[in-house]
Amino acid sequence: MDRERFTASPVGRLVTITGQDGRTGRTYEHVAYLPDPLGEVQPELSGRTWRRVAQAGHALGRLYQASRQIPEPALLRQPTLRAEAQSTSALEGTFAPLEDVLAADVAEETTLSDQVREVLNYVRAAQGAFAWIDEGRPLTGTTLCQAHRDLVRGTPADTREAGRIR
Repeated sequence: MDRERFTASPVGRLVTITGQDGRTGRTYEHVAYLPDPLGEVQPELSGRTWRRVAQAGHALGRLYQASRQIPEPALLRQPTLRAEAQSTSALEGTFAPLEDVLAADVAEETTLSDQVREVLNYVRAAQGAFAWIDEGRPLTGTTLCQAHRDLVRGTPADTREAGRIR
């Protein structure tokens, strides 16, 4: 962090943070940027902007109403999640054709490439988190650790540290 960029900020300040490294037992001291509270002031928006806000609210209302009429919303989530997993994995350097990812449900496990397996790990991790939320349970550190274990299972990142906060 470039401290000079934040030292003279008109909308926040640097504060000292201290702690103890759980692995080594050594204490540390660093700084963090603390933004000023936003307050109760409403931003001044033009009439054009307010119309766009109203249009967006109307579109969200229509989308909500349409979604309430879908008997099984998970049917839409499944292919969308796979497409999102494929594109996000590509950002991390894992390239799997979307057709292969979408067809993985009917393919034999032994025929899947390492890249497709890695993308499917992403899907499994997300599905586990969705199930957790659908049960009304809060997202916790334990949930995130399990999602991380699911994400790296069977990949080079599947080490003793998988699923551990560090």
